[in-house]
Amino acid sequence: MNFSETLKLALSAIWAHKLRSFLTLLGMIIGVTAFMVVLSLLQGFNTYVDEKIRASVQILLRSGGSVLKISKTPTRLPKRSGATRN
Repeated sequence: MNFSETLKLALSAIWAHKLRSFLTLLGMIIGVTAFMVVLSLLQGFNTYVDEKIRASVQILLRSGGSVLKISKTPTRLPKRSGATRN
């Protein structure tokens, strides 16, 4: 079986099963589109987070701090010795 016979057989099978061919094509288009949307959202989210972290570091450095700690749980600053409350 040569290439032209194989191509004719494939095209006749596609033409004979139009609905199945259409649904397969539609599924591929939806799948690729969904994949591209997810990638775009992830890239945008990463850019947003990077900008927020960069801005936080700049604010911290301008205020005289030198350490940035990121934690899942809130942390409390240690009490200063000799500090009085009014």
